[in-house]
Amino acid sequence: MNRDVLHKIRMKNRILPLYEWVNKNNPAPEKQYGKVWWDTIEFYYRLADTFPDCNASVISTYAIETPPPCEELLLPTVQLQLPTAKVVLQHDFALLAPYWTLAVKRQSDVAMDGFGLFDPPGIVPDKNLQRLPKAWRFRPMAKNPQRFCCQVEDEFHVFTFLWILSHGKPPTIQRKRR
Repeated sequence: MNRDVLHKIRMKNRILPLYEWVNKNNPAPEKQYGKVWWDTIEFYYRLADTFPDCNASVISTYAIETPPPCEELLLPTVQLQLPTAKVVLQHDFALLAPYWTLAVKRQSDVAMDGFGLFDPPGIVPDKNLQRLPKAWRFRPMAKNPQRFCCQVEDEFHVFTFLWILSHGKPPTIQRKRR
């Protein structure tokens, strides 16, 4: 292997702050899926703003093949440190949902309610599981509620699940009483 390839492999596995990773891995302007890539990155930014103490960092980089027109894009594996759990997130540009794979290490080993956001006994497909770093490849929540992998449909489901992990309950609208 040449020096440039070795350098890229080492950089792929180095933990970086989210903003630094994004600066180093912008897709080329001619990429058809550049907008979708940026939508994903902006969602990660919104999560970091919503959960300000989460220390959003990129723990690995993975390549995906987009739907036609087929392109290879690099995406971050993002780790968030929440008050009661560490969560690793990966986004997939699949044709059908679920689009997000999550790996969760909770402090508590007590079963939690997923509120229908994902299937607790659902097994993450090997294709998605193999993209996660080895230390984050877990079985479903039904097998181990403290360390598990799951898939969720969209950004709303990701946000709601992270909120539940952080606050112990789903988000609600609080109305002022008059």
